[in-house]
Amino acid sequence: MHLTQGTFIQTTSEGNGREQGLGGNDTTLEALRRLLGLHSTSDLGDSTLVPSAVLLAVFQKGHVYHTLVNRRSQQVAHHKGEWCFPGGAMDPEDKDLLTTALREAQEEMGIDPRDVVVLGTMPPVATRSGFKIQPIVGTLPYPYPFRVSQEEISEVLEVPVEALLDPATHRQEAYLRNNRLEKSLAFTYNSRTVFGATARIIREFLDFFQQAKGEAVWPLHVTMPSKT
Repeated sequence: MHLTQGTFIQTTSEGNGREQGLGGNDTTLEALRRLLGLHSTSDLGDSTLVPSAVLLAVFQKGHVYHTLVNRRSQQVAHHKGEWCFPGGAMDPEDKDLLTTALREAQEEMGIDPRDVVVLGTMPPVATRSGFKIQPIVGTLPYPYPFRVSQEEISEVLEVPVEALLDPATHRQEAYLRNNRLEKSLAFTYNSRTVFGATARIIREFLDFFQQAKGEAVWPLHVTMPSKT
């Protein structure tokens, strides 16, 4: 497993010096929680899609908001080598998609569900591979004693949210779909490119995040496909 330079994964014991995920004076995250609670849950209207969920973890590292993505190994069944949020398909024993997201985050990253402060959910996203992804937004204390599954994860990247807002990290990817040229959004950070459904989830999260900070949502003129 490779840990990207500048994105150290804390492996020491829990306790001293951890920055809590949702402090009493953190007005941005409180506002984000309220915003996530206001949007209506949407149904993609396709019962053939496999229910799945991901955890979009937000934490403060050096008083800067970060989120976490991991690169799937070549041993997993789907999306080999792609950058994703911790998550996966719903298991029969999962009581809901929140359970799915927390279970998968624990299996992939060693995140204890009790350490996650859930802020809310974002609209689901469909993929061309047949999944309906429910993003769950939650906070973590930091540093955190991540225990990364070497079977499922090959690399972990901690990304400052402000870097994702920087136009220099934005890319347009063009591809042919049904003989039609379409464009989609991608993000590049530390020479790593996040694309597809994960990029669309990030794009949606950035809208919520900027609104929570009282900022105007940044314009991005990209034709977004319905699935990727």
